[in-house]
Amino acid sequence: MIMEFNSKALNIFIRSLDDKKPWTGINAKDWASYFLNDVSPNLDKKFRRYDLTNEHEISNLTNEELAIAILSWGAMNREHGKSLFSRVEWFEILTKMRQKSLNRKESFEGFKKLRMSNRLAGMGPAYFTKLICFVNRELNGYIMDQWTSKSMNVLLIEPLIHLNSNGYVTDRNSSDTYEAFCNYVEQLSEIINLSPIDTEEALFSYGGRRKGLWRQFVINSWNCYYE
Repeated sequence: MIMEFNSKALNIFIRSLDDKKPWTGINAKDWASYFLNDVSPNLDKKFRRYDLTNEHEISNLTNEELAIAILSWGAMNREHGKSLFSRVEWFEILTKMRQKSLNRKESFEGFKKLRMSNRLAGMGPAYFTKLICFVNRELNGYIMDQWTSKSMNVLLIEPLIHLNSNGYVTDRNSSDTYEAFCNYVEQLSEIINLSPIDTEEALFSYGGRRKGLWRQFVINSWNCYYE
């Protein structure tokens, strides 16, 4: 699937590629201790993106530990974490992803089915795509959260991802939407000569008091595409 990128937005995105600021997560042990007892000392650190893409770093973590590392890095609300970890049927999807018996599209579909049947409280597409991204990098999945989604909608001539009036990724997005998003990340990576995973990080940019060049452009220009 090939879709044309908006030339003005693409030029600004290319200009922004050297404007970087690493994302720092929450101490994983502290995050999980809010709702779990006896959290592993392996998690007593702030995971970095580098750690989560390092197979040596994550290969010995259990499903629970790996999920905590990823979700704390993403700064998930602790109350949402508490709801999420109250039922762990979704660990089966993690196991299948780690074994590569699911691809990225099938992984998204698995999470969505649980969510639509009220068995995935506390986690929507923005966070389960974080799991798809990092649980097994060989799946070549990328994070589809509010900032990468707004970025992609700004870059494409026609918006792709459904966002609500607050700018968050909604449950209307299907596994086909996610597969298309990943394909566009990969197409964009070829244009800017970066790896797809680094391209996705560039789409995220950074916030704070002094926002990244790309983040500010997205805030100023994105058109709400919501339910």
